[in-house]
Amino acid sequence: MENPTPKKILIGILFVFGVGIVAVMMQDKDPRQMATDSYMLTTKALTENAREACPEAVRKHTNLILGMPNDTVSDGQRQVTLNWKGGGAGHPPVACTYVQDQGVVALTIDGKPYGS
Repeated sequence: MENPTPKKILIGILFVFGVGIVAVMMQDKDPRQMATDSYMLTTKALTENAREACPEAVRKHTNLILGMPNDTVSDGQRQVTLNWKGGGAGHPPVACTYVQDQGVVALTIDGKPYGS
């Protein structure tokens, strides 16, 4: 029996690696998984956009600096509402609704509605 050379070992490793890549590439996602992925990506993008736009809209009307929201509510398609509960040190509750392609459409600070 012949001892394997480093070249043969490398070829074997590359072959196994190549077979693994082909197997992963050939996996098909079912429609349910694709819909779930799309929902998650859309919700993530909406939330990221709202986390940029809402604090900016709040600063137009007050000098509040907002951190991360306490609550996020989204329809997963077009809109997301971020809620900051407020409390302590002059931080009132804030609710901000962001709609895709429209920006901030509703802003409430300490129970008072503001134009965005």
